[in-house]
Amino acid sequence: MHRSLPSAAECRALARAFNGKATEAGLPARTATILKSISRSLSALASQLEMLGDTAAAKPPMSPHGP
Repeated sequence: MHRSLPSAAECRALARAFNGKATEAGLPARTATILKSISRSLSALASQLEMLGDTAAAKPPMSPHGP
């Protein structure tokens, strides 16, 4: 079964959710640190997916010698 990658928007939404969980009262410090780390990783993945999309959307220049 093939699973597609999440979109950048989905990654950003998940990052916000993890960051929100990290700020909940009474959460152990280590747990909050891990949740913040996951949030940063998801934000980075969102940026990388956007860059990948930009690269895929850019068309290579036409060669004077054909395709």
